[in-house]
Amino acid sequence: MGHKYSIRSICDFVLTRLKAALLTRFADYDTFAFNRRTSLAMKEEYVIILANLVQLTGEKIFLPLPLYGYAQLPPDMLFAGIPRADGTQEQLSAAYLLQCLTVKDGLLRCTTLSWMASLAPHPDCTSGGSNTLSAADTGTDAERESCTAILREMPFIILACNLSTYLWVLEPLVAMCRLDAGLCMKCRHMVGESDFAVRRTVWLQLPEIMGVEVAGWET
Repeated sequence: MGHKYSIRSICDFVLTRLKAALLTRFADYDTFAFNRRTSLAMKEEYVIILANLVQLTGEKIFLPLPLYGYAQLPPDMLFAGIPRADGTQEQLSAAYLLQCLTVKDGLLRCTTLSWMASLAPHPDCTSGGSNTLSAADTGTDAERESCTAILREMPFIILACNLSTYLWVLEPLVAMCRLDAGLCMKCRHMVGESDFAVRRTVWLQLPEIMGVEVAGWET
């Protein structure tokens, strides 16, 4: 029966598509996010479907990312599920629904942006941005002072925009919100590296945060 209906080949096809949609390396995920492109696992209409497919295939290594996306959904959608084309609802199992409700606190704790509070200009800081310097301020001291001012302002912008409670903890907020605008290239690169390192640390902990045990997750 299975051979007649090519069930094995269908499963193999599903697994191939899952591997393309559900990333397990942070560098791959960050490429999507940085270029403002969204993985299928982050789209509202797919997160529950993907999580359920992972459950069916037993490939738990792909589970953290759709659960992370699912946890971002508003409460009404979490409970009601996603409408299918035939009018029925695609819903997550009760166990995973409970997990997604309980992990929000864990995600919130990961949104700490305290690393921004201790930022200082790069030792080789070269320019503070022409929009912040007067014609006479061409010396290194003025340049460093300009970058210092921008770096000091970043945490306050985060708070003012309510991003300190933003649960999309894997997204490159610094670049997306242009918090690094006006910094010299050295300082901008330094901030980008720090932001990447902090978010990758969260990525490495994602299975634990989402409450699932997987083998083979990026280390």
